[in-house]
Amino acid sequence: MTTTTLNVIDVFPLGVGVAIPKLDPEAKEKWLKALRSGEYVQAKNKLNDGAGGFCCLGVLCDISGRGEFRATSGQDYFTFVDSDGHSDYNMPIILVERWAYGISVLSQWQVPMPVEVVQRRHGDEEVQRRLRLGFHEGGVELNELNDTYDLTFEEIADVIEIHL
Repeated sequence: MTTTTLNVIDVFPLGVGVAIPKLDPEAKEKWLKALRSGEYVQAKNKLNDGAGGFCCLGVLCDISGRGEFRATSGQDYFTFVDSDGHSDYNMPIILVERWAYGISVLSQWQVPMPVEVVQRRHGDEEVQRRLRLGFHEGGVELNELNDTYDLTFEEIADVIEIHL
């Protein structure tokens, strides 16, 4: 299997008036370091799969210091629970968002769609077609890059570094 390095600079435009909030610089640095550290095993579809694996947003929750992962009754995954008692197993909760962005952004974890992601999934012809038509992707959630498009933590960190 041939692997290519993700080029996160080449992205499809988000469209007119679409703004992406920026991460707090200290939170961003800590998250990037954690994603690139090799200390986290990558998993899909849950913040913490209960077997030692995390999705990219689960890594963010883990390093935030805003709660903890707990076993979920009757499930094989862990749930992140914050000090206010809010919990989720799939997306970061409000205290983590406030830590990462300085405000609550209503689960705004979107970035522009990297051209490389479309190329991997649909091929060069589809990339050229979309570029020719001035296609606007509308963005992609970080958890989708992790779960659906199979980007590595290193590639996701590159996307975060440039776009958030």
